[in-house]
Amino acid sequence: MSLAERAFIIVAGVIGTVAIAAVIGAIGWLAWYQGPGSDAERIKQTEELLDAARRYPIGRFPRDETVPGYLWDISDACWAFLQTRVAANAEQPKISIGRKSPDARWHWVNVGFADNSWIEFSYYQGLLSLCEIGTQ
Repeated sequence: MSLAERAFIIVAGVIGTVAIAAVIGAIGWLAWYQGPGSDAERIKQTEELLDAARRYPIGRFPRDETVPGYLWDISDACWAFLQTRVAANAEQPKISIGRKSPDARWHWVNVGFADNSWIEFSYYQGLLSLCEIGTQ
């Protein structure tokens, strides 16, 4: 095998390895950039908060094994509002996907109650981060 053939094989191997690494890196970056989880996952987390409010209609948020740890960041004000709205509205609240930030890291989930009160949960990178409460 000539020197030129060996060099070609080495260069082709390096280019192939770099291309594979670039594809794997791009896939990983896209997964990170879009944020973990789907809209369905964010709705599931919101439903878990509503279920917790039904099970614990009074008192502080239960930071124990009965509620997933990824929900523990709910503020006391949001938790108290959620408890009162769930207790006051026998109907199932309407859950809908709200807006997304331009960089797709922030996602909002809206929960509307029969008495026209609402709460909006903000998820950053798929994790509960903030909420906004309101009445109409």
